[in-house]
Amino acid sequence: MFGKFKDPEDQKIFFAQVLCKGKHTYIKRYEKYIQDANYQGAYNAGIPYDEFKDRVHYFAVGRKGEMIPFKRSKKGLEKLFPDKKAEIKAFMREQIPNLKSDNDLVVALSTLSSS
Repeated sequence: MFGKFKDPEDQKIFFAQVLCKGKHTYIKRYEKYIQDANYQGAYNAGIPYDEFKDRVHYFAVGRKGEMIPFKRSKKGLEKLFPDKKAEIKAFMREQIPNLKSDNDLVVALSTLSSS
């Protein structure tokens, strides 16, 4: 499911994938950018052409629209939920050892935000 959000910095509207809702709304924002060609270096180990690249950002959106960035990792969850570090450690040890997929992240966020 996708939702419409407003960037608090430049007030531009963007669409993002809604991962789950709880205390905050957790979203995944997709971004495209152009990586310029790199002809530098003695042996030209760079890229000889411009290339489109993908970039993904994860945010927790509060009730007032503030956006808190976080990473899809154990440390990212600990920064997002600083009062639940022991729960995160236990959860990561017992259920999901790493957050390789978005489904694992959704399970972790829904469990941590509900308690």
